[in-house]
Amino acid sequence: MKAIKTVAISALVVLGWCLSGAAAAQDKPIVLRYSNMFPKNDPLSIVAEEWGKEVEKRTHGAVQVKYYPGSTLTSPAQTYDSVVKGVVDVGNALMGYTRGRFPLMAGIWENPFEYPDGLTVTRLCNAAYEKFKPKELDEVQVMYFNAGPEAVLHTVKKPLVKLDDLKGMRFRSLDANAKLLASFGATAIAMPQPEVYDALSKGMLDGVASVYSNLRAFKTGDILKYTLELKGMAFTGTFVVAMNKEKWQSIPLESRKIIEQINKEWIDRHGRVHDQNEADGKKYAISKGMVISQISPEEQAKWNAHAQPFYDEYLANMKSKGLPGEEMLAFIRATLKNAGK
Repeated sequence: MKAIKTVAISALVVLGWCLSGAAAAQDKPIVLRYSNMFPKNDPLSIVAEEWGKEVEKRTHGAVQVKYYPGSTLTSPAQTYDSVVKGVVDVGNALMGYTRGRFPLMAGIWENPFEYPDGLTVTRLCNAAYEKFKPKELDEVQVMYFNAGPEAVLHTVKKPLVKLDDLKGMRFRSLDANAKLLASFGATAIAMPQPEVYDALSKGMLDGVASVYSNLRAFKTGDILKYTLELKGMAFTGTFVVAMNKEKWQSIPLESRKIIEQINKEWIDRHGRVHDQNEADGKKYAISKGMVISQISPEEQAKWNAHAQPFYDEYLANMKSKGLPGEEMLAFIRATLKNAGK
């Protein structure tokens, strides 16, 4: 009888250890490693870091975010792949760095639409994703998209007056914008934004297609001296905040619902930061003595003539892939038409 009691007590002790161990494992927070290319103190870095803090706050610490700004964990061009492969858990990835990977969504940033501001593009990207749910993003769990306004042209040694001035110049550019610049005789060179400063300082580049905010964030305003503003650049920096799918599935359902709500709130918040950052970037450019010019109507017409065929190229590409290109373009036009109402 005494032996039976001893065995029973031992079993209860073991069961207690198992239960306490399971509870401890359950209480252990899930840690997400978040990679972003923007430097720590840049507003576009701060708003991303605040997303992580909000996740931690609202999940009561069940989900924690360890934030890595300034490309310290992954290079900008590898951020998306790093999320897919689980090298990082979350990344704010510039979609233009992986040309051809997002064919349908690229209709937003590879066509010469005239976007009024970053908030409009940000809302458009998120609405387009919800409408079309393109399989091209099935490798990750999309949190939300964010985008800046249209880029402008910055140069080092000479101002651009006519588009013929582009001939023979070397510009850092991406996507369809690179083809547009090349159509005017420029040489377009693709490179991640953090590498542009060195390329400019060593004379490898004569200019960049870039937003104003990068002048301050990546210190290129110390070298660039002139700016030409034009419309329909076919170059707006579009980012996807993506999470590794397995990591997402490891998060309890209740916490996932909380994160999804935060994502919805961060769409406008992140888009507005892009626009405020751009306004501050232009003020910074002026304070540095940069000469800012607007393209003449005649030269803008030349640009438009070179840009218009891009719509047909996009539609042909989408048709060859069996993707709804016409529907995407119609959706973009309708959204822009209603944006100002």
